[in-house]
Amino acid sequence: EGGKCDGVENEEEAVFGRDGGDTALSVATAPNPSPPPEIVRRSWDEAEEQEKRDAKEEVEDDADIDATEGRDDSNADDTDGSIEVQPNEKRSVLALVSEGVIDRVQSSNQRRALFLLDARGVPYEKVDGMDPAQREVREGLFELAGFGAANGKAVCYPQFFFVGEHGTISYVGDFDRLLSLNDSSDIPKEILDDHPDLETWERVFVNLVEPAVIASP
Repeated sequence: EGGKCDGVENEEEAVFGRDGGDTALSVATAPNPSPPPEIVRRSWDEAEEQEKRDAKEEVEDDADIDATEGRDDSNADDTDGSIEVQPNEKRSVLALVSEGVIDRVQSSNQRRALFLLDARGVPYEKVDGMDPAQREVREGLFELAGFGAANGKAVCYPQFFFVGEHGTISYVGDFDRLLSLNDSSDIPKEILDDHPDLETWERVFVNLVEPAVIASP
């Protein structure tokens, strides 16, 4: 029972058909006739054309990839790929301070630096180095400023940075750096004109925006 094909009386009918002839077998086993030569030539030509189209598309895809990578490399010089805030880039000021600093000199410098920024009308955002939630940001900022055991410089507060609109970040300096830039405002204009590379407060603190405009690092 289990060896019979469903819907036929026996295996012989399944192979030869119900009329007992060999029509089904002859149709199944008859060799395929060879296609005319013109069909063979046309199929061969079509295959060649398809190969050419595939090769052309592959070359175009490679060119697109190269162009895309080239754009990414060029953009890396002045946007996310660059650590430095570019001259014309909008920026905010980030102050790395410590609300729990016990060193009296650092505590005094910190207060004076923030007072100077306020007096100059410079908007800034603070990162508290004592806040455990900001520890990773603090370590990254100290590393950018060149502090740490790796280079033998003990960390100190305050430190100041520029955060650019393209995700870039630059180290500005410490309290002494801010004092130096502030004092440079007294340099006579004729001297500044003769020394365009001389850094002053007005030349460094440019293109400033509120910290809320730019995401923190």
